[in-house]
Parts: sequence; C-alpha cells; structure tokens
Amino acid sequence: MNIKDIALLKWENFKDDKLVFYRAKTIRTTKKKPKLTTVYLTDFALNIIEKYCNEVRKPKGLIFKIVSDEMSKAQQYSTIKNFTRFINQNFKTFAISAGINENVSTYWARHSFATNALRNGASMEFVSEALSHNNIETTQGYFAGFEDESKREFMNKNNEFLNVKQPKK
Repeated sequence: MNIKDIALLKWENFKDDKLVFYRAKTIRTTKKKPKLTTVYLTDFALNIIEKYCNEVRKPKGLIFKIVSDEMSKAQQYSTIKNFTRFINQNFKTFAISAGINENVSTYWARHSFATNALRNGASMEFVSEALSHNNIETTQGYFAGFEDESKREFMNKNNEFLNVKQPKK
C-alpha cells in the first residue's frame, strides 16, 4: 500500500482481517471503474493498526491520525507528502544501520514486494492483483528479473526428466 492510501483509510474500510478500499491513484488515473483493493492483514499488521489507530472508531472516521477530515485537499496532500518524506528518511537510516546499501523508499518497498513474490513462485497475475494494477504490463515493469542462480536451478529442475533411467527393451 502506498502512504496516501494508508492515510485515507477509514474504519468502514476495515472488515474483519482485511482492508477493502479503492486506491487513490487508481481513482485519479483510470478511465474505467476502479477495482476494489483487498489487503489481507497479518497479525503483525493488525497489531500496528491497534497500536497507532485513532481511538474513536466511527465508520467514516480515519483509522490513522496522519490527516484529518477538517483539512482541505491541498493540506492533506502536503501533509501526506511530508509524512512520506519522514518515513523514507527513517527507512534510509534503518537500511544503512542494517547494512542495506540501496536507495530505499516506500516505492522501493513496493517494487521489492513484487520482485520477491515473483521470485518465490507467485504468479504475475497474483502480484498484479496484490498491487491493484489494472494492466499486467504495469506489474511486469516492477519486476527486476531472476538472478542467475535461480535461472540455473529452474533449468536443472525443468530437465530432471532427462535423468530418469529408461526401461531396458
């Protein structure tokens, strides 16, 4: 999820163990009716929501205190942009301390999710749906490709049938 979607989540989007919403970017950029996005929540994610959520849980109320309904759209935009910058700065500091020498950001995390999911066997269609893309070509643009060792393993596994002993005639 991107930060804008997280900031604009309302309690009515929270259904049992999932969030159901329309991505802000999709609403803004699609000519068709946007697809409903469903994010299934892990226990870890549910604990984060519980820890940082607004105490008042009215259906139309925001889940997090990032923006408020009293703000204009311009104020919300500016606040979300600053909040994203704050997260990215802290994300970079954390990455450096963990020995990760990449230019990390929330956008980088989204691309990494896609690449890791595909490298671990998820289908392109699954990842496309998880990222709420309307076009699978958009998802393909996120994918960094397979590492040489993964390609080698796949080819060896794919050719295992050649190692089966043939019955004698």
